[in-house]
Amino acid sequence: MTGKEIYRFDEESVKDIVRWALTAQLPEEAYLGSEHITDVREFVKMSIRDINLHYPDPLYNTAIIGLYELKEFVEKVTG
Repeated sequence: MTGKEIYRFDEESVKDIVRWALTAQLPEEAYLGSEHITDVREFVKMSIRDINLHYPDPLYNTAIIGLYELKEFVEKVTG
């Protein structure tokens, strides 16, 4: 997925990005746009918590977007 693609918020796509976040080799820190995430594991944990508690409320789509952006960051740095 590249930054030019539109993020998907249907149930299966959300399950896929959460599954990726739970199984991926994650760095300790990441840069997502202008945001510096110093504890990626905690970021993932809190994002998934928000998703589990509030999905499909669109107010919490930022948690889903954060996971998509993390995936893009990881793919960029790992080649």
